[in-house]
Parts: sequence; structure tokens; C-alpha cells
Amino acid sequence: MSGTPCTAPICFEAGSIAIFKEANRRERRKNLQVAATKPLPRDARRFILAHGLYFAEHSESWGGAIAFIRRTASDAHTYGRMYLITYGQFNDVVRQENGRPIPDRVVVPSFDSLPDADHWEIEGYERYGGIIKIGARHGRPILSVTAAHENHIVGTPSEAM
Repeated sequence: MSGTPCTAPICFEAGSIAIFKEANRRERRKNLQVAATKPLPRDARRFILAHGLYFAEHSESWGGAIAFIRRTASDAHTYGRMYLITYGQFNDVVRQENGRPIPDRVVVPSFDSLPDADHWEIEGYERYGGIIKIGARHGRPILSVTAAHENHIVGTPSEAM
């Protein structure tokens, strides 16, 4: 990985969240800020995760349960998209998905720790307080945000539009 930590490109895998956000994209975009650290992703592509998908908790903005992926790999197939973004943008996405203001302090794992571990917890973040490394592409980690734990009450997702 090259560049300074905030501008070096990494792969962020939005996972199942991207699939389910697609249906409400126009409505949701009105309320969702664009990542404060521009530019737009350098690349975006389909991606199949070997992590199960589940719905839990409840989101008023979605009118149903929230999509999460399981923290451990399995024989499941969850379809999503991955985006090539910078470390700073990844931090913005994690903050945004947890209802925190952007830009603000760095909450994601240190840039230098990304090659050495496969999961991290974000202290004080409940909804999307877990980051998992799904793999790597061209030497860049593929990361996803998910729940900090899996002991949620399972729920029903909103209807697709």
C-alpha cells in the first residue's frame, strides 16, 4: 500500500448492505452525506462474500431490520459490491453508518495494522462496531463493516421497492 494513511487506496467491501440499499437509494441519498474525503471511489465491482447474511434490530429509516454479515466465513454466498476507496473515506463510511458526524476523528484500525489482523472492534460503536477483513485484491485489504456481536434479535427486512 502506498501513499499517506488517509489517501492510500484500500478496498472497502460494502457487502450485503449495498444490495439492500439499492432499493431505497434515491430516498436514502437525501439523508446520507457523501464521504467527506473525496474523490469518488476509484473502482467498484460485484463481489460475493463467503459470509452469511442476517437481519436484526430495527431501522426507522429503512422500516425494517438492518442487514449484517456473519463475522466468520462459511459456505454461504452473500452478494454485494466492493469499492476502492481511501483509508480516510473508509473511516468516513464507518462513522456515517453508525450515525456519527463526518469528518471527525479516526475510529477504524490503524493503517499499519490492516495487513496483520482479520477483525477489529470499534470501542463505543454498537450497530456497525465490527470490521472484518474478507481478503485482499492487488495487495489491498478487502474490509467490511458489520455488527460488533451476533447476539441481536433477528428481524424482518423492509419490503423491496
